[in-house]
Amino acid sequence: MPADGRLINYHREGSGSPLVLVHGIAATWQCWLPVIPGLAERHDVIAVDLPGFGCSVDLQIPEPSLEHFAQSILDLLDHLGIERFHVSGNSLGGAVALELLKSGRVLSYNGISAAGQTYGPFVNVTKLALRGSYYGSRLIDPIAKLLLRLKPLRAAFLWQMLGKPGRVTADYAYELVHGCAVGSGFESTLKYAIPKRGLDVPAFDGPAQMLWGTRDYILPLSAVGRWAERWDGLKIVPLPGLGHVPMQDEPELIVRAILAWTSAADAAKSAAAA
Repeated sequence: MPADGRLINYHREGSGSPLVLVHGIAATWQCWLPVIPGLAERHDVIAVDLPGFGCSVDLQIPEPSLEHFAQSILDLLDHLGIERFHVSGNSLGGAVALELLKSGRVLSYNGISAAGQTYGPFVNVTKLALRGSYYGSRLIDPIAKLLLRLKPLRAAFLWQMLGKPGRVTADYAYELVHGCAVGSGFESTLKYAIPKRGLDVPAFDGPAQMLWGTRDYILPLSAVGRWAERWDGLKIVPLPGLGHVPMQDEPELIVRAILAWTSAADAAKSAAAA
């Protein structure tokens, strides 16, 4: 799909009200693979590769921003003829999803360990962890399929992102590692698009919830309190024992949590139209 003269890669599956899925930094749309089949039973799911990640062409923006990523998604939705939509974003994707609220087109918001309220000295720790994942993935990518056949190596490599890394299959572990390795926009995004202060929450009267794993080693659980302080009406859902990317840890649980929220928004929309 053309956006700013470039191509945005996306995966589309299912039918129903549109649901946009936005991945985090050092990831691709494939991070949503475990939950897409369940979500697609009720939704027209559009999982995107942000510019500079996965199979999307890098837009060559020297200083990418949340606004830039959000506009790329809106351009894609315009191209697909989609006006209103639900959105779910993980990590950086949660911050991009927050930016999408400004469009006035979002039906419901679902953040999963969303970036945007972790700042101060801890940001440097977070960036160090993310760089470790990114450059580690690039280092082993040529032989990742071979290495990740071994369950102990899968667990050792994915422990930062997952609360239950031992559950991931070799094939899916490779998708995660390879997707992390091919992100040409990683460094510029980490430098310019990661919020350096707490994000303000745009006006939004739809349902909004935040899911957060208690074993998130990338963004601390303490950030949930900051989100609650800034966002009246935000529902906080702790995920005991799950990690930064919980879609792989407990996909059925995440599907149920997202569908409960989108269903409420769809019901409210139908009632208002009646």
